[in-house]
Amino acid sequence: MGVAVGVVLVAAATGLTQWIYSPKTSPVSPGLASLPCANGLPRISGTGECPTIGPAFDPARVLTAPSVSCLDGSTAVGGVCANGAQPIPATPVLGGSDAGFVTRIVGRWHWDGLACELGQNVTRENGRLVFTTADNPDSRYVHEIDTETGQEIRTRVLEPQGASGHQYVLTPEYFATSDARNFNLVVQNATTGTRDVWSPC
Repeated sequence: MGVAVGVVLVAAATGLTQWIYSPKTSPVSPGLASLPCANGLPRISGTGECPTIGPAFDPARVLTAPSVSCLDGSTAVGGVCANGAQPIPATPVLGGSDAGFVTRIVGRWHWDGLACELGQNVTRENGRLVFTTADNPDSRYVHEIDTETGQEIRTRVLEPQGASGHQYVLTPEYFATSDARNFNLVVQNATTGTRDVWSPC
């Protein structure tokens, strides 16, 4: 009888020790898992915590939250719309959400491996968008803003004379970064159909 009691006590002590020192996961508080992370990333399963964006995170990863949509009306398949563009969230995912889209495109842009110093500089003058190229100061395009939404700007070129009247559509392609300009700028000439993707500097 004494041996049996001793075995039971040793087993109980072993089980209690393992339970005390075993790793615990904090339960997810009710409703937390359904709230989106401020940085647009999915919550970590089990803990419900939001992941942080660090050096190991791929900044080119396109966010595909449930609210994303395609501007051409198609449904994104594998993160790509029918027209080849990336899906655009209904509202900006990270940073700069209080500023208008026009305000957020002001600054330096580059494309096709062009150095930032040689890329386009976008400024806003008297309510118009002005595009200038650093290596060619005479290349100055002034755009009248016809319409602006949170996800699209439609413009009409006022000068130079040769491009006057051309219409452009500017839209964002969002990606994950902590920077306020968390998108590439898609510049499409609605008159000729040419489409370029500019990256922020």
